[in-house]
This record gives sequence, structure tokens and C-alpha cells, in this order.
Amino acid sequence: MGKKFLIFVVFVLLLSACRSDSNDTTEDNVSDLQILGASSSVTLDENRVVITLWDGENRVADAEKLTVSARENDEVIWHGVAASYADYEIPYWVVYPEFSHSGPWILELEIERTDGRTQTGTLGVQVLDAPVGVPAGETALASQNRTWDGEGELRAISSDPDPNPAFYEKTVAEALDEEKPIVVIFSTPGLCQSKICAPVMRTIEPLWEDYQDEINFIHIEVYNDFETLSWVKEMAEWQLQTEPWVYVIDSKGTIVTRLDGPVARSELEPVLQDVMAQS
Repeated sequence: MGKKFLIFVVFVLLLSACRSDSNDTTEDNVSDLQILGASSSVTLDENRVVITLWDGENRVADAEKLTVSARENDEVIWHGVAASYADYEIPYWVVYPEFSHSGPWILELEIERTDGRTQTGTLGVQVLDAPVGVPAGETALASQNRTWDGEGELRAISSDPDPNPAFYEKTVAEALDEEKPIVVIFSTPGLCQSKICAPVMRTIEPLWEDYQDEINFIHIEVYNDFETLSWVKEMAEWQLQTEPWVYVIDSKGTIVTRLDGPVARSELEPVLQDVMAQS
């Protein structure tokens, strides 16, 4: 399958024992329901857990509420309602469970459908001892990533079917010298094999249109070339093993937030507004 496919299936557990509280719902109606995790680096401090719901190959479109519990030794130590981000092309849910220790966890989910059905399932999450990649709170690396000056083919350094030249004008090092907020996107928009990760750049584009004067936006294509699919050097520099990642850096060069997997405008924009307000 390759490392591209593993991005969003690190924590996958089929809803094989789901049940419904509605008497008119049969097992056949829910047997194809799957709960997929889309978080590649969950730690005690960076605990963003992304959840998507699928009915076979199609996303579940009628989930109204998702409640999540983390249990330890038969005791619920965290319980909360997931935030819904329906403005992403593949809607997803996010929770920030308060884990008591690293290691494997099973999250218990209760899904309320718009037709009144309630279903339950579980999702396995591996809480890491240390984050994968440069975490929030650290200083951003002054990477000398590839740029485009108008000569040659832009698509040689971007798999985006319709790349925006503005995303390839500056290196991260150059942007840091300008002392303004930066959004760095590590992704391969044209080669991502998951329905979930491909739309990330389509989230970023309208944000660039609205905030390009206040924020530098930089896309780093994760592949050196599109034949061997070897990582660019920045993936090793930033210690990343998966994509996509969206890094938000403040005007002082500190990583404020980083998001892996799907990123909706409604999730990212408040972060950008906070960073601009503090700059």
C-alpha cells in the first residue's frame, strides 16, 4: 500500500459490534459502518483526535452528534462531545481527550443519527510518548525549501493539479525574516491516495485569498519527484513521517499550532485570527 496510504489509517477500527437503540434498525443497516481515525501523532500534550464516519465507501452524512469517552480500569476518565467540521469536503469530527498516560487506548463512541438512531462503536488510539515531528511550542525551522521564480515547470515541484504560484515564492527561512505569521503546508495534493487528505490545499486557497497580506503561505510538496516518490529533505528536517501537516507559525517564529490530516476552514481560521491579533 505504501506510506501514502498509511497516513489516515494509522488508527482504524471497524465498527464490527455496533448496535442501535432504534427497534426498526436491523443489523444489515449498520454492518457497513466504519469508524476511521485520521490522526498520526497523538500525545498527552498534542491530543487532537480526528474521526471520520463511513458507510462502505461513502461518508456518513446524517450523523448529528458524536460523543466520545475514554475509559481506564472500567472508569470513564474523560467524556466529551466531538466538534463537527462539516465545511471540509469530507466532514470530520475532532475531540481532545485527556489521556492519563501514553500507550494504547480504546475510545468509546456514541453516534446519534438524524433519524433518531443511536449507534455505538470503538476507536483504537495509540498515545505516543513523544510527538512525531517538530511540535507546537518549538521554534520553526528555517528551511530552504524549493521555490519557483517563473522559470521552468511549476508542476515539477508541486503535485497540485492547479498550483498557486504564490505558495512557492518564498522559503520558510525567507518568510521567518519578514516577522509575520506563516502557514506551512506539507502535502502532496495530487498524489494523496485518501479522500480525506487531498482537499487540504482547497481549504488553504480561500484562506490565502483573504489573508495573503497578513500571512505568508508556503506549500512544501513532500516528494522530490513523482517517479521514485522519495521524501524532500524538509520531511527529515521537520521529522515528519506522514502528510498532510499544516503548521501555523507566529511572527516571532514560534509554532503556535500544527494540524495533521483533514483541516477545515472553520477549524483553521480562528487560529489564524488569533495569531494575527497577537502579532
